[in-house]
Amino acid sequence: IDPKGTKMMRRLTDALVLRDTYWHEWNRVLFMNDIEITKLSWFQSPKYQDFFNFLDSMGGFWLYRWGDHAVRTIAIALFLDPAKLMRMRVPYGHQNTCRCGDGNLEQVCVR
Repeated sequence: IDPKGTKMMRRLTDALVLRDTYWHEWNRVLFMNDIEITKLSWFQSPKYQDFFNFLDSMGGFWLYRWGDHAVRTIAIALFLDPAKLMRMRVPYGHQNTCRCGDGNLEQVCVR
């Protein structure tokens, strides 16, 4: 697996995206999956299952609390055709992240 092999993987691993990261760290850019529409057959595919089973064999889900959003983000960046992604243009807030939707880019979300 080439960590820079796709445009999305380069975006995820580019240390220049966030200045507080180092060259050897993941910059924590990810797909939030609190609201998502997925095609189950993609997650059941041999390619995804091999990837997931490899990660599971490393014990990181239990030892380091690897979350589903990070694993899915990396799998999507590695294996999914970007043309199959759909951006949901809805207001969304989670912890310190807030997006008011494409129709309200100038507005600041209030919690």
